[in-house]
Amino acid sequence: ASLLVNKAEAPVVDAGDQDANDGKVRAKAKVKPRLVRDNLRIATIKVGGTHSWSVDVIGEPITDKTWTQGASYITKAKEALITEEHERIKLTHIDYNTIFEIKDALRKDNCKYKVRAENCNGFDEEWVELVVLGRPARPEGPLEVSNITANGCKLRWKAPLDDGGMPILEYNIELLCPKTKKWIKKGKCAGDKFPLFFDVDGLEEGQEYLFRVSAVNEEGESEPLEGDKPIKAK
Repeated sequence: ASLLVNKAEAPVVDAGDQDANDGKVRAKAKVKPRLVRDNLRIATIKVGGTHSWSVDVIGEPITDKTWTQGASYITKAKEALITEEHERIKLTHIDYNTIFEIKDALRKDNCKYKVRAENCNGFDEEWVELVVLGRPARPEGPLEVSNITANGCKLRWKAPLDDGGMPILEYNIELLCPKTKKWIKKGKCAGDKFPLFFDVDGLEEGQEYLFRVSAVNEEGESEPLEGDKPIKAK
């Protein structure tokens, strides 16, 4: 009787999947990228502060690594890849790790960031959030002046588009003294008041006054919103 033997076809091995070392040929490992997410936690810093995320990466062959800055609700900027030219963010990539470092942070850096690792076997990516706290933006105008009388008027304005990442505590109201030409604090308005207005009194008939309003949170006071032109008490 004859012995039947099934002849299996030899596997096809691409030369690019082999690695020669010390005269021996070994197959290269094929591992889909995986980010080690232990350090990818939301971070909160203040304007001018620094922060870093260090992320280990598993994958063979060695992965390509990128970081992307997400869309900003503050500046309305769209999602964009972070490059070496970024003035405050530095990226450091080695074979199995990537580091994101930011210094001198600004409010506009407050957004989500995406880290991505990719090779020929696939990719892995994750979003992580950076919160940057700071002073509020100036209140929204125009600063309306109405109900003008010989000794008073009413001011109206809107809340700032950016509260600095924390509640507005109050608004400071100031007037430019027509005699000294210096700004004088006239009063305060609660930050949660709606609509926002302030009744000014104590004006002198016939004098011209200019007003301004600033927003305050725990980090400080905003730039002021100033009236377009002075009004005359009459």
